[in-house]
Amino acid sequence: MNRKRIFWVTTSIVCGCAAALATAYAIFVSAVFGGMCGNEVLAEVVSPDGEKRAVVFQRDCGATTGFSTQISVLGVGKSLPDDGGNVFVADTNHGAIASGPGGGPYASVSWDSANELVVRYREGARVFKTEESFRGTHVHFVPESDMPNNAFKRRRAKTHAP
Repeated sequence: MNRKRIFWVTTSIVCGCAAALATAYAIFVSAVFGGMCGNEVLAEVVSPDGEKRAVVFQRDCGATTGFSTQISVLGVGKSLPDDGGNVFVADTNHGAIASGPGGGPYASVSWDSANELVVRYREGARVFKTEESFRGTHVHFVPESDMPNNAFKRRRAKTHAP
């Protein structure tokens, strides 16, 4: 074998091994650190028509982030995905306001009708997301200054249907 051929074979082997190691590392990092966030349901309320539910949950993404309170509107048979809220996301703004039962700011939900959801949350919360419409549900957001810290315990709220 001449030197040029040896060089190209060696280079190909080294590059192939480097690519395999990089892929293995990416898979390892994704498996170990991917999905580091977790959701804990604090309350859920079914819409008057029984088709949808509003889920209030605490989301924790590890030591480098604080707790947040998030709200998603889901179909009654759908489970809460391991993802952020689809209509509301807020935190306590680094402790500027008191935290609620999940560690984030207090928030509550109620249905005015089958397609009208009201979200009440503690005034002063740092709000990252407010979706006023989500898949046919209109959402109204009401900041309030006199919300109690312990308005509900860390358990599923009773749901009410028509």
